[in-house]
Amino acid sequence: MNFNEKLSSLRKAAGISQDTLAQQLGVSRQAISKWELGTAMPETKNIVQLAEIFDVTTDYLLGHTAITKPNFINQIKKHTSTISFLSYIALLIIFLFNMMIFTINCARGVTHSIKPLFWWTPAEYAQYSRHIVVGWSDFEYALVWLSAAAVTYVLMTLIRKKDEKK
Repeated sequence: MNFNEKLSSLRKAAGISQDTLAQQLGVSRQAISKWELGTAMPETKNIVQLAEIFDVTTDYLLGHTAITKPNFINQIKKHTSTISFLSYIALLIIFLFNMMIFTINCARGVTHSIKPLFWWTPAEYAQYSRHIVVGWSDFEYALVWLSAAAVTYVLMTLIRKKDEKK
């Protein structure tokens, strides 16, 4: 595909008229028409502006490569929402699982003790509320939750930045 064909297809795909494109570049509509017919070539600065407007590389416009940015960017945008949704679901499952473990451990503690919860000393509570994951120290357990919190923070920051750009 030649420059003129690429320019015409990019302009039509973006839904931009020749007049609008001419205004953005600061040239006449006839110049755009000549570029698309292949009877003239734009200046270098106009090629750079065209690449920025259509979000492609100048190499693509001039015929040196077939890879465009929009396809790559659209794929990332499609997968970002899926990844963030799955991350939220995974964190929710982890939270609910840990709440279930906490509840089970509390129930075990109550069944092993006649005293109500408010009579327990901190040492007794710690003894009965051990984690179901055998061998994990409190430090390791805290690191897992800190990691989950860090991942959530990073995801939320990326989503907020994406929303600000819109």
